[in-house]
Amino acid sequence: MQLFWNEGNIQREYLRWLSKVLARAEGVPEQWYSISFADFEKNFGKGLIRKYNFSPYELLSSIYPEVDWLPWQFQKVTQNMWNQKEIQRKFLDWLGKKLSYRSPEDFYKLTRTTIIENGGERLFGVYKDVHEIVSAAFPQHTFLPWMFATVSKGYWQSPTNRREYVSWLKEHLGIANDKALKAHHYSENHGDGLLAIYNRSPAQILASLGDAPSTSSTFSPSRQKFFWNDMKNQTALAESIGKSFGVGDDLSRWYDVSVEAFAAHGGLGLVTSRYNGSLYAFLKAVYPEYKWEPWRFKKVPGQVLNDPATFRAVLRFTEASLGLRSAEDWQRRALLPFYPPLIAVLYVLLTIFLGSRCTSSRRLAWVHSFQRSMPSWTPSLSSLLPALEYSNKC
Repeated sequence: MQLFWNEGNIQREYLRWLSKVLARAEGVPEQWYSISFADFEKNFGKGLIRKYNFSPYELLSSIYPEVDWLPWQFQKVTQNMWNQKEIQRKFLDWLGKKLSYRSPEDFYKLTRTTIIENGGERLFGVYKDVHEIVSAAFPQHTFLPWMFATVSKGYWQSPTNRREYVSWLKEHLGIANDKALKAHHYSENHGDGLLAIYNRSPAQILASLGDAPSTSSTFSPSRQKFFWNDMKNQTALAESIGKSFGVGDDLSRWYDVSVEAFAAHGGLGLVTSRYNGSLYAFLKAVYPEYKWEPWRFKKVPGQVLNDPATFRAVLRFTEASLGLRSAEDWQRRALLPFYPPLIAVLYVLLTIFLGSRCTSSRRLAWVHSFQRSMPSWTPSLSSLLPALEYSNKC
């Protein structure tokens, strides 16, 4: 009997019949999210739902791949589903839109309660706090833990975390000396939790740092309030970090460096505050004469998707590197291992752009073939499509 369900047309015919039995419109998500295992068992579909791990989401998304199913809206989903990066990103994109978030920084307002109330409770079985969830979904952005409503349990117990926050606070406020920090500086800049642990005493906080590795270094503002306004100081910071990573004259080695490296050199506040956490933006300002390829950084900056010229360069670079000469080449090769941050861009390109250039039947075939592994992306990408002059025809 189990072999009976292997036929795709049989599965679809069954769901068409079931939709009539249950009085639900075929392929309309809102009418299927409440379906349960019992509904299949009572209506001769136990073997079919078993084939899909007893998951209505897996079944329906397989039979109706053209429909945008929201898995967290179903009564039951598997924990393994929440381990998938594309599902995590899709959930946060959906939630951000629902909450009217307009920029990555808006996610600092997101709380554990809001995630749970909107069906994302199991994300906390994968990550320990909201900061980890958001950082994993948006790897191209750098999020500071203390900017969220709460930090993870025990976060402030780490001297390194405390020192990193104090270093950031000094740079953020342009204060030279640790001892110049007052209680209101902490409370007005997301440090209330730290203050509470140390009886609201800045002196006790500083004393607690002990011998923790300092993140301030010689490049923290020492005497000038607007230390980072001088590009010479920013250049000196870049050269110092570059030296520790063996960059030398080969600036392409910066592609292997992450923003987190700045925490150990006193420049984290500079990059997060002035450059929105973008290593690309910082390096472009420090080394404007170098032709940077932003998609090669560990975290792809948002500029890649906002600048049509840069996006075209991504396509040309990918074509040359992978030897792509036709639309079919894109379909066969885009999923192979390449620059990991670039894969998300390729998914979107294949699903939206190449699909829009084909006949309806071939478009559906392509879109469906990539949908299952495609991470959701920002809606604004569609505004780039007219600028893309890809010459291959379907």
